[in-house]
Amino acid sequence: QSEVGTYSTQLPLTLTKDNEIIKVNIPFTYTIEPAPLTIKINSAEREYGEDNPTFTYSYEGFINGEDETSLSSTPKIFSSATKTSDVGTYVINGSNATSSHYSISYSTGILSITKAPLIAKVKNAYREYGSSNPSFCMDFVGLKNGEKAPIWSISPSYTTSATIKSPVGEYEISATATPKNYELSEVSSGILKI
Repeated sequence: QSEVGTYSTQLPLTLTKDNEIIKVNIPFTYTIEPAPLTIKINSAEREYGEDNPTFTYSYEGFINGEDETSLSSTPKIFSSATKTSDVGTYVINGSNATSSHYSISYSTGILSITKAPLIAKVKNAYREYGSSNPSFCMDFVGLKNGEKAPIWSISPSYTTSATIKSPVGEYEISATATPKNYELSEVSSGILKI
């Protein structure tokens, strides 16, 4: 037999001694087990806020010249990561592949989500002489997923030389910050006009 399964048969046996011949059938049971087949899922990478790429995979263990067409159903490859998933690594899993000839296992891959580029500019601000500085904020170019502002690993810190006693004039406002899912490629200064 060539198919996976357990089979029973009779093995003919002939014993001879001198002129005496004895013929018997011996019951024999044997099992053909599925061959091991590994589906190796390749690792992948994408930026934060983008769709997952098409995941790829390969096979290790086909025999007798067989290939994916010999499977009853082909694998589905997936990850729990979505467009809004934070920067980090996520497992790429597989399921759904079936075959009567193979025992199928999966070698998982890793999806790496990298920071997306972001440009920020400190908004210009105004105040009257003798007043406290207002709250400063930034405008952004490059935000994903409809965000109005990034999630911060380190919140923005604004710096200006203007104090409550500073005379009328213009003063630079600079900022530093670390977004969680973006790489700040540029932070342009703003102007505080007193």
